[in-house]
Amino acid sequence: MLHQLRKARPSPLEPANPRATCHYMKMITPGALERCLRDGQTEVHVDPEVADRARRAVEAMITVGASA
Repeated sequence: MLHQLRKARPSPLEPANPRATCHYMKMITPGALERCLRDGQTEVHVDPEVADRARRAVEAMITVGASA
């Protein structure tokens, strides 16, 4: 989202690691995110085990960010 947000409106937000980018995440637009959340369109379903590992990774990142 940071890539799309910068395109829409430059801001002082900077990623913790500018080299940690994902080509596919750059394709997500604020409009597409809103549509997905509002209408449930273009949802992605993943294996529960993969989702659990991803959730733990995100929770770990949030914990690190909260302690900074």
